[in-house]
Amino acid sequence: VAKFSKTMSYRQQKNELDKILAEANKDFDLSALNTIGIGRLISTGDLAVKVSQQFYAIKFQSELNAFLLRSALTDDMNALLKPYGKKVKEIVTEKQEFLPPKDLTKFSVIETPSKDITDEIVDCIVYLKVENLKAH
Repeated sequence: VAKFSKTMSYRQQKNELDKILAEANKDFDLSALNTIGIGRLISTGDLAVKVSQQFYAIKFQSELNAFLLRSALTDDMNALLKPYGKKVKEIVTEKQEFLPPKDLTKFSVIETPSKDITDEIVDCIVYLKVENLKAH
């Protein structure tokens, strides 16, 4: 089980995940990949900030799982998975809550300027259900 490291920024961790997937693809058939556990959203740091910014604008108009499917989380994960013929199909969350911004530094290195961080940060445990890209 991999976890996001609180000693690295989200950008750094996303780059590491890209390298890990590329290396794993050399020895394993990633077409069988169907779930990725992200862990707590707040542990992604800057991604949690970006998702919170996006969610704040519509938090009363949309359910969190459906919203996350249209967020930076899905955009970033789809970009990482595309070379392996995969995309995010569904997002499942557990233990949804809003946390104060000061909690971000407990879980991750933050590159987002503090003036751009929302008053509350969306946090939850995230599972990505993935599927094969449709052949055109």
